[in-house]
Amino acid sequence: MNKILIIGLGLIGGSFAKALKKNMPSIAISAFDTDIEAIELAKSQKIITDFYSIEDSLEDFDLIVIA
Repeated sequence: MNKILIIGLGLIGGSFAKALKKNMPSIAISAFDTDIEAIELAKSQKIITDFYSIEDSLEDFDLIVIA
């Protein structure tokens, strides 16, 4: 698994992203959330590498988590 998308960076999605990054630091985690502050916080903490937009393709992800 190299590329993961997490939809929803609330309590569950954010915790899942942190755990993934801690245990698999080289993994690329993208995220989608309507709360821009959650996205910016995760980016500033280097938990996620990219923000996913609805217009982007889902084909590139190895795993998609809806939280």
